[in-house]
Amino acid sequence: MIAIAAVVAVASITGIGILGSKASKPTHSQSIEDKLSREARAGFRRADAALKAGQLETELSMDFDTDCTRHSEGKIRDYFQSHPCKRMARAYIQIGDIHRDLILVAISWVEMPSATSAKEYMQLVDTDAGNVIELSRETKPFKNITFEDRTYISGIKEIFVWHVEVKPTFSTTPDSVINDILARSRQQ
Repeated sequence: MIAIAAVVAVASITGIGILGSKASKPTHSQSIEDKLSREARAGFRRADAALKAGQLETELSMDFDTDCTRHSEGKIRDYFQSHPCKRMARAYIQIGDIHRDLILVAISWVEMPSATSAKEYMQLVDTDAGNVIELSRETKPFKNITFEDRTYISGIKEIFVWHVEVKPTFSTTPDSVINDILARSRQQ
């Protein structure tokens, strides 16, 4: 556990300059608008660094969008139709090889308009009432890999709700490995 915390702390410290700085000072609305992107990118990169520190070979892919309804299913989609999100960030981390020992980690961040709507959205996520469609399911090699029977964790930070799912594609993956990957991928 100490090693995980140290890796996350180092990744956080070294990630400060990754996003760069703007020549002019951003306006208040730009700062708010960019906050999801900054939070999500930092979380995605911390998870990737923590997994690599655990001697896992990873490949990180990420995407940002404002249409949560289009990228969701079930009661989550219904919720977004009546309570639109502000924006979303999704990523997946590929661990291992698609033909032998593939494990996918799906991460999403959703920005809601208010703390109340964020709490409502998180309650839906935690009741398995649908989901944000995992980014990996929108890419050719992983399109048919669903995340049913997955191991997940979620959390809330102000008006942002994050969600991490781990899906091994082979049933021989030990629970201890899955739980370690989940802990390393935690977003806070």
